Amino acid sequence: MKKYIFSCIAIILISSCKKDNTSSVDYAEYYDLTQAEEGTLADVFSDVELTPLQYGGEGYPKSAFRLQMGDSVIVVSDGNMFVHIFDKDGAYISGAADRMGSGPEEFSFALGFNWNESSNSLEILSPSKMSIYDKNLNYIKSIKLPTYTGDRDHKSFYIADMYSLSDSVHLVYSGTSENPRQYYKLSSETGELKEIFDYSDDVVTMINMQRENFFKMPDGEILFTPSAVTYNIYSFNSEDFSIEKCIGFSLGDHSITPEFMAKQEFSSPADEFQYIMESEKPYVCNVLPTTNKIVFFTSTGSSDKNLSYVFADRNTGKMVHVKMYDDNEYKAPMFKNVGEGYAYSVVGKEEILERPALLLDKRLQADSLLYDVEDDTFVLLKYKFKENL
Repeated sequence: MKKYIFSCIAIILISSCKKDNTSSVDYAEYYDLTQAEEGTLADVFSDVELTPLQYGGEGYPKSAFRLQMGDSVIVVSDGNMFVHIFDKDGAYISGAADRMGSGPEEFSFALGFNWNESSNSLEILSPSKMSIYDKNLNYIKSIKLPTYTGDRDHKSFYIADMYSLSDSVHLVYSGTSENPRQYYKLSSETGELKEIFDYSDDVVTMINMQRENFFKMPDGEILFTPSAVTYNIYSFNSEDFSIEKCIGFSLGDHSITPEFMAKQEFSSPADEFQYIMESEKPYVCNVLPTTNKIVFFTSTGSSDKNLSYVFADRNTGKMVHVKMYDDNEYKAPMFKNVGEGYAYSVVGKEEILERPALLLDKRLQADSLLYDVEDDTFVLLKYKFKENL
């Protein structure tokens, strides 16, 4: 997990926020994660489907850092933000590295990306523009971004990531700006950038593993989980572009709480990072919500052996705690994203064969299920949530 947590260094070295956000909130839902029952993946999921991500040429992803699921595509990026597109059966379609360059239809390097379901297009953010392609990486258009390089008195402003509400309306933030907790509305028709919401007052620490921030529910509701520790899930209003706290959670008084962080004095963001990486206090570093379930990632320090999950059933209130690593072996994968009724991970074939418990009741069939799959192939694992925990 170190490669996931240490990716936060860039964020916290840019900005540190220490607030006392202990004001009471009337949450529609609240979860005390310390009350979760101990369990295993089999207590949470009823089945797992395997989809090998097949490709026979050069440019295959070296790791699986981010995952986005479209209606017809699977989009994977590696740690270098090289984006790869597969169809729903796992056949390789295209790789964005083929579009890297200095030409008008190319991008220099990717700061972030998004698969836009509204337009069935891949949107790639580079320092100066957003480049838009179809799933085969055929060029559609580019949008000049209002970015700039800082100087002694002003920080740079580069858009780090985004979520698309439509073909032309995007929610973006800048990890390099004076306030990386400020979101903006970007029009890809005009290039206009407008401030919308800011979650600074709720930040406990910016150290996190949150890769996906917006989750659209089947009824149209959009939930927002920021790239920071806030102990809140927010409801996003697409009419006035505001957010409101709707779900709260905690890890108890022994964790990295708002009250605890408000009392600390760190000499620099790097000092804060080192403290949390060496601390024995747990914190919630990633949250993946769906209509009926929520996946909470909890961590202590920097080792993946200390990563755990709490799976919460939003209908019954029941919670199940599952350790990622136990009895000297891995018991659960690194979940990358969620959809209605499912949680997704991307794991290498060899890792699955070494840890057949990842396949639930299919573990005895691991060899036969992956017999025709090349050894260095990544496999999409699609876990089906039980109806009730």
